[in-house]
Amino acid sequence: MEDLVNIRVPRGVWRSSCKDLVLHVFVDASRIAYGACAYVYEDNCGHLLMSKVRLVSETKRTIPQLELAAALEGSRLMAKVLKELPHLKIGNLFSDSMVTLARISSNPKSLGAFESNRIREIQSFGNLHIWKFIPTKINPADCLSRGLSLEKLKMNKLWWNGPTSFSGEVSLDKAVVLANVRRSSSEISIETNIFERICNLKFKKALLVIERLLAWMSSRVEDSQRIHYQPLLQLLKIVQKNLFKNEFQHLFRQEPFPKDSPLHKWPVFLDEDGLIRSKRRIDNSELSFEEKFPIILFDSPIVKDMVKEFHIKFFHAGISRTIFELKRYFFIPKIYFMVKSLVINCPVCQRFRGKSYSFVSPPLPSERVKIPEKAFTNIGIDLFITKKMKVAKILGMIFVCGNSRAVHLDIVNNKNVESIFECLSRFIGFYGLPKVIWSDNEKSFVSCEKSISAKLNYAKKNLPRKFNLVWNFNPPAAPWYGGFYERLIRSVKSSLQIFECRENKITAENFRTILAEIQGLINDRPLYVDQNGISVTPFHLIFGRGRSSIFQPTTIPETNISTLYERISGTVSDFWKSWSKAYLIELASFSRERNIVPQIGDLAFLVDNQREKSLWPIVQVSKLFKEGREAEVLDLITGKKFTRSVRSLIPFEGKYCEF
Repeated sequence: MEDLVNIRVPRGVWRSSCKDLVLHVFVDASRIAYGACAYVYEDNCGHLLMSKVRLVSETKRTIPQLELAAALEGSRLMAKVLKELPHLKIGNLFSDSMVTLARISSNPKSLGAFESNRIREIQSFGNLHIWKFIPTKINPADCLSRGLSLEKLKMNKLWWNGPTSFSGEVSLDKAVVLANVRRSSSEISIETNIFERICNLKFKKALLVIERLLAWMSSRVEDSQRIHYQPLLQLLKIVQKNLFKNEFQHLFRQEPFPKDSPLHKWPVFLDEDGLIRSKRRIDNSELSFEEKFPIILFDSPIVKDMVKEFHIKFFHAGISRTIFELKRYFFIPKIYFMVKSLVINCPVCQRFRGKSYSFVSPPLPSERVKIPEKAFTNIGIDLFITKKMKVAKILGMIFVCGNSRAVHLDIVNNKNVESIFECLSRFIGFYGLPKVIWSDNEKSFVSCEKSISAKLNYAKKNLPRKFNLVWNFNPPAAPWYGGFYERLIRSVKSSLQIFECRENKITAENFRTILAEIQGLINDRPLYVDQNGISVTPFHLIFGRGRSSIFQPTTIPETNISTLYERISGTVSDFWKSWSKAYLIELASFSRERNIVPQIGDLAFLVDNQREKSLWPIVQVSKLFKEGREAEVLDLITGKKFTRSVRSLIPFEGKYCEF
C-alpha cells in the first residue's frame, strides 16, 4: 500500500480548445472479474476517463456469459458518459469475444433467460454497428478483468492511455459471419463427416446430441411452423445414412440394388420419415406399422451400443428376451451372435449368472485307490446337525473310510475342542489311529490337529513304535470339497428324518442308539458284486462277512483261535483284492463338464455367501497350485491375499453364462 501514494490520476482530461473528442469503450471478462473502461481520444492519443468493474459471484457462469455481462456494463457506461458529456462523439464498443459479438446481433428468444435479458437491454441502446472486435493483447479492459499489481499499474501505458491504434479491429458484421451459426427453420444441412462423428459416439450421447439439436431448431421457428421430430428416429436415420450411403440413392430413384449391396438380399422400402424398413410376411396382421415393418440396421459400434441399452433397459434380460424385444422394432442380421457377445461380456450379468472357474478332474489320491492295511486307515470327518438335534443341543460327527466308504457315527455336545478331541479319541479306540484325515477348516478341527501333532511328536521321541498322521484341510469357503463324506452326510440326515418323525422328544441317548442303527444300515449297503455273486458291503471290508452273520453265535475251540484269525484275515484280504478290481473301476470315469481354466492375472468375482452378489469383491489371480484347483488371489480394494478354490471365482470378463 506504500506505492499507492505514488499513483497520480490527472483531473484534467482535455483542453477547452479540443473539439474532435471521441469516446471509445472496451469490455472484457475473466473468472475473477468483468467490467468496462471508457477512453477519450483526440486523434490517436487517448486518456482513461472512467471504468467500472464487478467481481464474479459464486454462481457458476461460463466465460461467454460473463463476456455478455461485461458487454452490458460497457453499454451502460457509454450511455452514462454521453448523458453527462453530450458534446463527445460516439466512438466504438470493443470486445475480444467473437461469441459475444455474434450473440448481440441474434434473436434474444433463441437463447436462455440469462443471455436474452442482457441482449435485449444491449439492443435497446441501439447503434449495434459500433460494436467491433479487438485482439486481447491491445484490449485495456483485460487489465481490468485480470488485475494488476500497483507496480505494474503505475507503468502500464495501455491502461492509462488505451491502445494507440486499432489495426486488429473487426467489424460487427464480419464478426457475426465468423462466429455465428447459420440458422434454418426446418432442415439442418449436415455434412458426411458430421454423420460419421455422430455414429462414432455412444448411443445415449448421440441421442442427447440429437435431442438438443432438435430443441435448438424448434426454438427458432414460430409455433405454426414447428415440426415435431422424434430424436430416436432422427438418430436412426443418421445411422442408416452412414451404413447405406449408396442404397438411399437407389431407393430414391426406385432402382434395384447392385449385387454387392448389403441390402440386396432383403425386401426393403423407404417410409415417410426417410427410414429404410424391412418387409415381412405379416402385412395383414393387426400389429402396429413399426412391428410389421421393422427398421433395418447392420452391425456397427453405435448399433451394438443401442442393443446394450435395450439389454440394460429390460433389467439385464437374457439372450432370448433381449432378441425378442429388439425384433419387435428392428431387423438386424446375425442378431443372435451380437446379443450373445454383449450379454456374456456384461459385468453385471457375469456377476449374477456367470459360471465359476473349474478344472480337469485330477486323479484320486493314492491313499484312496491303494489297498489299505485295514478299514478306516484313511478317513474324512465332518460335523452335522438336524432340527431335533439342535433342540437336544447336540451335534453329530461322521467318520467315513476313504476306501471302503464305511461310516462311523457319534455325537458331541458342542463344537469345543474338548468335545471333538474326545469323540476322535473314542474313534481311535475302536479302529486305531488313522494315517490320513481329510476335513474342512472348522476351528475345532484345526485345534485338534495341532494338539494331536504335538502328542505324536512326543510319542516319536519317547516310544519305539512310530506314529504317523497327516491331516489335510480343504481350501477355505469350499464346501463342495470332501464329496466322499459329504454325500454320506446326506444319507444320514435322510435316515434321521424318518426316525425323528416318530418321536417328539429325543434325548442324547436316543440319538446315540438311532445313529448306531443308521450306521449299520449304511455299512450294509452293497458296493459291488464280486465274481462269486456276493454283494460286497462295507461290513465285508471291515469284518470279512456281512452284517447279518455278525450276530450269529459261533463256538470257537481254544485250540483253533489262531486258525480262525488266519481265516478271518484271509477273508478280509480277499474282499479287499476284489474291491481293488471291481469297485475302483466304477470310480475311474471323469466328469464331462466343460472346464473354464483360470490364468494368472485374470480378474474374477469372489463368491461370498455372507454378502449380496452386488457386493462380491473383485480379485486378481496371482498364483495357481494343486494342479489348478486352488488359487492365491489379491483383493484389489483391501490389498489382502488369501487362498480360495477356483470354484469360488467367477470370471470378471464373461466367457460362460447360464441363461
